[in-house]
Amino acid sequence: MKSAYLITAHRKPAQLQRLVRALDHGSASFYIHLDRACDRSEFEGMLSGHRNLHFVKSEEGGWGRVGIVKGIMNGLFAIVQAREKPDFIHLLSGQDYPLRSHENLDRFMEEHWESIFIEHFQLPASVWPEGGLDRIQDYHFGDRQCRNWRLFSKCVSELCNRSGICKRAQPGNPVPFGGSSWWSIPYHAAEVICDFIRKTPEYLRFHRFSLLPDEMVVQTILLNSADERIRLNIVNDNLRFIHWPVSTALHPAVLTEKNFEELRDSGKFFARKFDMAEDPEILGKLDELRCVETCGSDRLAVQAGMLGMD
Repeated sequence: MKSAYLITAHRKPAQLQRLVRALDHGSASFYIHLDRACDRSEFEGMLSGHRNLHFVKSEEGGWGRVGIVKGIMNGLFAIVQAREKPDFIHLLSGQDYPLRSHENLDRFMEEHWESIFIEHFQLPASVWPEGGLDRIQDYHFGDRQCRNWRLFSKCVSELCNRSGICKRAQPGNPVPFGGSSWWSIPYHAAEVICDFIRKTPEYLRFHRFSLLPDEMVVQTILLNSADERIRLNIVNDNLRFIHWPVSTALHPAVLTEKNFEELRDSGKFFARKFDMAEDPEILGKLDELRCVETCGSDRLAVQAGMLGMD
């Protein structure tokens, strides 16, 4: 089972290097999107010794803006156009970390080789303020985290929507879906996404004025696909442990040693987010956890062979 890891990063090059080391088991490939504003040379220096690692075209990755989606699409197009095709593609951030061994991940993916693991819900949804429809029906300008820009955007949107001038609607009027930004998908799903973006360039242009399109674009493309192989294999689980301190928080909580038992018992394959500056010990404990898992599998295999059970 060949995995490609598409990783978006904008800070902490040493932590990104550690993440790549934790994931690199020989057959994996890495596609790194760096925010246009970061010091690219520092990241390239940290990661120069890794095989099968590619930096994709950088985009401006401001919080809540379409640049993040464009960077992800740059990575997907690079993967689809590569000579060697992976079986699965995992989207991660530079502050994610694996919880399970690559042997267990490969085994799971082989058992679910057509499944698309992505959190999703149709909009409007009670889990988001205003049902989430304001993210696409309203205009969003400037810094999405700035209160003054949000108020200005709301005023412009109300004026446009009431007057019927420049009223916003997604190209093709698909059923809108939302969910977590992070996912694990088989190669053919990546082809479907790239094909849609190639044929419908106005879709990303529309999301220049959306709020947090990285939490909607892939879900909406896949859940509206005419391909039954896509729709019938979507699993509402992104395989990631993420802790939100409150439902209205803009960012997930930083995970520390206090969360170790939750992480160990979560049944998930990845978790976010971590900060080596805040808690350098938790990543070491997770490394040990995966090592024990791998060594335990090896011991069981040896014992089975000695007993004639293989």
